[in-house]
Amino acid sequence: MTGLNVTILPEDDPILAQAVLDGGGAVIPLGEQTEGIVWTVPHSPERLGALLDAHPRVRWVQLPFAGVDAFIPIFRDSIAWTSAKGAYSEPVAEFALALTLGALRELPRRARATEWGDKSGTMLYGLNVLVIGAGGIAQEFI
Repeated sequence: MTGLNVTILPEDDPILAQAVLDGGGAVIPLGEQTEGIVWTVPHSPERLGALLDAHPRVRWVQLPFAGVDAFIPIFRDSIAWTSAKGAYSEPVAEFALALTLGALRELPRRARATEWGDKSGTMLYGLNVLVIGAGGIAQEFI
């Protein structure tokens, strides 16, 4: 979307502004020249819908997350919609793995213990693991 006039809403974000500039776009205040919107919060679809109604030149909207179901009622065929699908897969999968291993090894109890105690917990070595649901996060987890 090189050369697009982009507005970042509802919260200003310098990192996103720099990304727009790096991509060849211009960051502008919301107005008649706005062609793209980078939406910075995972809520308020009604507010975004009202902005789109008031600014018919908008032809691109970037949402900040993968799950866009709440925004489906305001989708318009005349607008290209993009999301951050996959952007969080690696760190969330890594966090899920850490939580899984911590739970299997009884980390909360072990962290508070004042002595080694008896051997306990579950090792994954040599076991089969079932992952239910294989979206982007689960694919990275595997």
